[in-house]
Amino acid sequence: MLASLAVAAALTGAPERCLDYGPHEVVLQGRLEERVTGPTSRGTTQRPGVSYLVLALDAPVCVAGNPRGLIRHEEGLTVLQVSGDPEVIAQARVGRIVEARGYLYHRRLSQHFTRVLIHATQLDQADIFSK
Repeated sequence: MLASLAVAAALTGAPERCLDYGPHEVVLQGRLEERVTGPTSRGTTQRPGVSYLVLALDAPVCVAGNPRGLIRHEEGLTVLQVSGDPEVIAQARVGRIVEARGYLYHRRLSQHFTRVLIHATQLDQADIFSK
């Protein structure tokens, strides 16, 4: 519901209410896409690109940081890397519009390719005709 408010606000030009980082649960709708990083090299070793899953949103969202600045406030997010339980990720269908249920967290590791990620606890095909 909160994510729906943020997307609706972005579409109407109304003030946007930012989403919260975990442990607060969010539900976001978007298209699942697979992205690949460019190849890397260390010395003489060439490594292929890394494949990762993202949720591409129809409208940008923001995520509220905390007052002490320990977690960054982010705005204009249209792509979130998807992480989660391997069973949930294995059921993901690239190219489909889905509702992703889970919690948001900020990039922490070198294998995090977007500023904010969603740890998906559920990925369901969206019913786009009932909205």
